[in-house]
Amino acid sequence: MLDQIYRQNSSSTFLRVQQKNFTYGWLQEKIKKISGLFIELSLKPGDRILIAIDDESEFAALFISAMVNGL
Repeated sequence: MLDQIYRQNSSSTFLRVQQKNFTYGWLQEKIKKISGLFIELSLKPGDRILIAIDDESEFAALFISAMVNGL
């Protein structure tokens, strides 16, 4: 489902924080990188993580990545 959204909207704004736009393409790249980190850390679906971060855009990417990976 997300792949279809990325393909159709890669240059569309996903999030706007402090007058800066973040696109669906940006989100897709962040999810790929964060998912790779989860694999390196041997995290698997059902594991729990704690998210403590100030940056709103990075929080959104990390939170969605966790959901996509079943964490």
